[in-house]
Amino acid sequence: MNPLNRRLSVPVVALASTVLGCITLIIAVLAPAHSAPLAQEHSATTVVAAADAYVLDRSPDTNSGNRFPQAGTVILTIQPLTRTVAAGRVFTVSVQLDAGSQWVDGAEIHLDFDPQIVQVVDASGNPTSTIEAGTSLPLLLQNSAHNVAGTIDYAAGADFPPQPPVTGRFTVATIRLKALRPTSSTGTPLAFVFTLPRRTDVSFEEQSVLGPHVDGRVVVLRQIFLPLVRR
Repeated sequence: MNPLNRRLSVPVVALASTVLGCITLIIAVLAPAHSAPLAQEHSATTVVAAADAYVLDRSPDTNSGNRFPQAGTVILTIQPLTRTVAAGRVFTVSVQLDAGSQWVDGAEIHLDFDPQIVQVVDASGNPTSTIEAGTSLPLLLQNSAHNVAGTIDYAAGADFPPQPPVTGRFTVATIRLKALRPTSSTGTPLAFVFTLPRRTDVSFEEQSVLGPHVDGRVVVLRQIFLPLVRR
């Protein structure tokens, strides 16, 4: 064997053993150091999630309603469902929501009616281009009535903060109408519209929560003139 190779073999083996020992030591030392922060991070995440759940469940303003949108939970109706009046009379119907425990922060209402049978009027009985806004959703976004086209378009929202979303049963708007001419016994509909761009909807956090709806109906009777009887 070459003396030079023999002289180098021992230091090389010794050096290799030393390096392997150092690597083993480094791994042993660093492994707990890496695992500890991971455990701490997981623990912190768990605590934050638990704290968020506590805030959601314990908030004093959220115990009476559902703060998460649930599709199909809100009922939309015209009240009364059927209104019977004499021709020439002024009367009102209301657009009502029954939200139960579901939070509501917006309502968009589109209605069609027969302008030959009824027309939208003000308190004095004169034709008008708006309906009466409700108070539960005070942020008025749209309010128009067209007595020629026979359409009503209305939209409103909750003005929050500071106002919280709305729950329970409430009036979205009131419609004052004048009966123009008699109808058949089945009456004329006040029908909600669900086709774009006039799509009726009720929402919370920009997600629809509207469920079933019931259209209104107006039956207009002929005016009856009673003879004047003198005593």
